[in-house]
Amino acid sequence: MFHVRLLCAFGLLGLAGCGTTTAVFEPDPNAVYTIVLRDPAPGDVLEVSETKDTAISQRKQTDKQGPRQPPRLVRSAAKYTETIQGAPVGASKPTKLRRAYQGNAGPPMPGGIRYPLAGQTVEIEKQGDRYAFRLASGGAIPFVEAMALEAEFNGPDPLPRKDMLPGRAVRRNEAWGLDGAKIARAFAEGTKLEMVPGKTKANGTLLRIYRDATGEKGVFEIKIELFPKPNVPPANFLDGTRIEIAFTHDAYVDGTSSTGEMTMLTRFNVIQKLGKSTLVTENETTVKKVTRQIKK
Repeated sequence: MFHVRLLCAFGLLGLAGCGTTTAVFEPDPNAVYTIVLRDPAPGDVLEVSETKDTAISQRKQTDKQGPRQPPRLVRSAAKYTETIQGAPVGASKPTKLRRAYQGNAGPPMPGGIRYPLAGQTVEIEKQGDRYAFRLASGGAIPFVEAMALEAEFNGPDPLPRKDMLPGRAVRRNEAWGLDGAKIARAFAEGTKLEMVPGKTKANGTLLRIYRDATGEKGVFEIKIELFPKPNVPPANFLDGTRIEIAFTHDAYVDGTSSTGEMTMLTRFNVIQKLGKSTLVTENETTVKKVTRQIKK
């Protein structure tokens, strides 16, 4: 469950995706830019492709040096069309939407596995302070997919979009700091893991600004490093456990379109004392979301 909570706590996939377009020119490298991302609005229609690849391995720390067992590889993928039906001005999440799932995204799933929601439409609506989900055709949403929707819409957001952006004009290759204490508190809420106070590192950097035929685009990255507090039940991690998260966004930074691409790389090594053994779990997960806005 720790792995599920870890990914769900950073459900920032709604930030942006990206269609590939030919750059027309590179602006002045000494200019300053204010990053503005488009908020969802009623009537927006988005084509979205999401893939998640995970490599996970476990070993006893007392194992003799030698070749490690190859990591276990897990892939999941989905493709859907999202129609925004309700969204307050300035909100980072819509309050009412529909997702029509077409099937798998990316390379074929092992064994020809079909995405469980392929061919289904899910209606999502905020009711009170929580979101509810139902299949337009009736029936129950499969358990794993229901968990993912629950985490995406009802889970804590440790890094709201407004806290991720610099809040000021920045130059290309200029970095800005993020509130590490705030991220650690929200992350602890989402994963039920306490973080070492004052040790969280978080910053953003504007890597590139360019224009295409539609508007001004930018590439920026966010890097976060967290350190769970050792010897705290029930996880009882040992000192040295670390979580690294890196987001790279290629999006329209003039607020004109939700078209864009977001890649999230999560790495963690977890060291736990289990009985008389010390277990080391290493995980690397890459989530990629590509979004094309086809109507606004």
